[in-house]
Amino acid sequence: RELHEKLNSLFFQFLEDLFLLDKAHKRKTGELTISDLENYSLTLIQEAPSTAQEFSNSWDFFMIDEYQDTSPLQVKILNAIVGEKPCFIVGDPQQSIYLFRGARSEVFNEKEEDFRRKNIEIKVLNTNYRSDPPLMNFVNDFFTPFTQNFKPMNVKEASSASKIEEQVFFLKTHDQAKGVLKHIRFLLEKGVAPQDICVLSRRNSDLQDIAYLAYQYHIPVQ
Repeated sequence: RELHEKLNSLFFQFLEDLFLLDKAHKRKTGELTISDLENYSLTLIQEAPSTAQEFSNSWDFFMIDEYQDTSPLQVKILNAIVGEKPCFIVGDPQQSIYLFRGARSEVFNEKEEDFRRKNIEIKVLNTNYRSDPPLMNFVNDFFTPFTQNFKPMNVKEASSASKIEEQVFFLKTHDQAKGVLKHIRFLLEKGVAPQDICVLSRRNSDLQDIAYLAYQYHIPVQ
């Protein structure tokens, strides 16, 4: 236990020294990260509230988009800036993707509950007009059993005029580039237009290898 406490003490001292060195370096070079901008903004608001009030007074109302990607720190900044001004907020907790940057979907849920308590109008738009019905039906069926937090979306009506057919292929081969090119040539021979073929890969280097080989086979690539 004594060794553990000593190591912890050394580690926290290291972090403090590293923070001071990093801060001094940024002041010297003028470099700032997104987190720095947020932290300095909150510090400014706390130490000089009039700056936030002055900025707020220059606007009649505020609109905040993608609220599901808002962090608790950003909420403090927004609350100070918006104040009592009218505010229109848009967001979808199911699209929250910035957890690594401090965003919390709970922030959106808390704001929604706050609006309900204040009898502020809330409109729910849960029909997806962007994606094709087969895809939306698959997403709803696939994700609903996993968690109660997922809310199925309404599906738009299928268009009878649409004749587009989507196909997805998973290829297993010893030589990925040659395997993909072989299948592309197969699709081209069937009459599929090159612009209707999309190749997805985890690494950009793999796509570069496929593109290089495609040029050798005179297959157009973008």
